[in-house]
Amino acid sequence: MTKNRQTRPYKVKKNINAKGRQAYSSEQFVKLKYGMIKHPNFMALKGASIKVLLYLCTKHTGFNNGKITASYDEIAKDLKMGKATALRACEELQYFGFLKLKKKGTFLGRKASDWELTFVHSEGYEPTHDWKEAKTQKRKRARKPFVEDISDTEEFKEDHQRKIEERYLNGP
Repeated sequence: MTKNRQTRPYKVKKNINAKGRQAYSSEQFVKLKYGMIKHPNFMALKGASIKVLLYLCTKHTGFNNGKITASYDEIAKDLKMGKATALRACEELQYFGFLKLKKKGTFLGRKASDWELTFVHSEGYEPTHDWKEAKTQKRKRARKPFVEDISDTEEFKEDHQRKIEERYLNGP
C-alpha cells in the first residue's frame, strides 16, 4: 500500500536577482572591524558601554546615522540596567570617540536624544573615526597620598624599646 503524497505548493522565493543570488540581505547586521575591536580605546570600554554601543548599532537602519533616537531611560529599560549606568556608558562612549550626541533630548517635549556612531557612514559623509585618536583612560578617584609608616623609623624603635625596658624594670 503506497501513501498518497501531498504535493507542496511551489514556494516563491523573494529577493532573488537574475543570477539566482539574494538581491539584498533580509537580516540586518553590525559590522565591527578588527582594527576597531583591538584598538586600546575599545579595550578600555566597560561592559555596559559595549552593550549600549551594540544597542545603538541595532537602531541604525543604514540611513539614520546622526538621527538615531534613544533616551537614557529607553536604553536603561531595554538593556535592563540603571539610568545612571546608561548615562555613564554613553558618556564613556563619547569620551573615547565611538559616539556623538547630535541633539540633546528634552524632558518637557518628550524628545529623545539624537546619536551618531562615528565608525559608520552617515548621509553620504565618511565616518569620522574619532575613536582612533589616542585617549588616556579616565582618571578614577585620586589616591590618598602615601603616609610613611612611623613604626619603621629609628626614633620609634628606640622609644618603643625604652618603654618596654621601663615596664620590665618597674614590674607589673
